[in-house]
Amino acid sequence: MRTLPLVFTPTPYPLLARDNAEIALLAVQLLPSEVVLYLRALVEDAQGEEEAYGRALEDWGAGGRQDPLPDDPGERRFRQVSFSVSDDARGSYTLRKATVGGSGRFFNAEWYFAGDVPEEASYLVVTATDEAGEHGSVRLAL
Repeated sequence: MRTLPLVFTPTPYPLLARDNAEIALLAVQLLPSEVVLYLRALVEDAQGEEEAYGRALEDWGAGGRQDPLPDDPGERRFRQVSFSVSDDARGSYTLRKATVGGSGRFFNAEWYFAGDVPEEASYLVVTATDEAGEHGSVRLAL
């Protein structure tokens, strides 16, 4: 019997390349009735992108907020990317919510799935798929 919560932390595992970044799985947390994916867009110059975004927001505000809000650099990387969870025991995992970016967390994201990992499952598979059908996955032994 597994004792929950369980946390799997593979070395940041790149799932997809997009917009000059690698979308990487940082950790998977198993909770009663929930699986949480912790992700990050690995970029070359995170601080530089955050500073550029800050300047763009200041310019937008100074310009009377007439133009569309500037793109959050983290949200842009995760836009039109879907994530799924499966296992070898045919468990069911339904996306409940996702959070991306935010102040001080520009390149981080969490995906929350409802579902219990069956006791007989020996591995989980996390898959990322983008709008072009490109995908990547990682298999995690339980």
